[in-house]
Amino acid sequence: MNAQLDIIVDTDLAKDPRWCAPSASSSVVSPSASSSLKEIRKIVAAPSASSSVTDPRIVAINRRREAAGLPHDAFARLAGVSIWTWRDLRRGARAPMSSTLTKLNAALDAPRSTKPPQVVAAFHRLVMQFLAMHLKFDIATLLATDFKVQRPSNPLWLQAARIRQMAIYITAVELQVGNADLGRALGDTRANIKFARDQVEERREDGNEVDQALTAVLLQVQA
Repeated sequence: MNAQLDIIVDTDLAKDPRWCAPSASSSVVSPSASSSLKEIRKIVAAPSASSSVTDPRIVAINRRREAAGLPHDAFARLAGVSIWTWRDLRRGARAPMSSTLTKLNAALDAPRSTKPPQVVAAFHRLVMQFLAMHLKFDIATLLATDFKVQRPSNPLWLQAARIRQMAIYITAVELQVGNADLGRALGDTRANIKFARDQVEERREDGNEVDQALTAVLLQVQA
């Protein structure tokens, strides 16, 4: 801010009486000068309007992805782009290349086969056990936890619920299962499945603990 205001001293603006410093006997800045300074501060502090605008084509693609019930990871994998590239595109941090747009649209247009509910449920249970081992959580406690009864004040229940959410996320990614199909397989609602996936997505950042656990377990499952 000080650097910006130094421009006033070096230009003809210094001749404008509104920018003159008050006399030593006065500690009050004139209303006109105060108002003008406020306007300059607003301009300097205001973020660039084009700094984080998401490309409307990416917005449209993301809406199609949501309608298809595809998790971000699964969608990025289908399209053959990095999950972090896809995140940057959604946040407006980068402009999409035409080849990337082609890949993203092709991933949405590709046919997807449905998985039997018993296969989905078994896969989800297996992933929960892998996650419990990775996070050093007791497997028996995890599998015995009743997730239909909310106990957010109980640390063990809360940790088990987060592991279940991560398992839902990985199952949706690896098996490319939509919210409705995954909900039917696990005896849960579509809204709860979406909530679980969104929670994991919000907590996941490149290289953090959640990302490391997801990556490690995905490698185990794929192996």
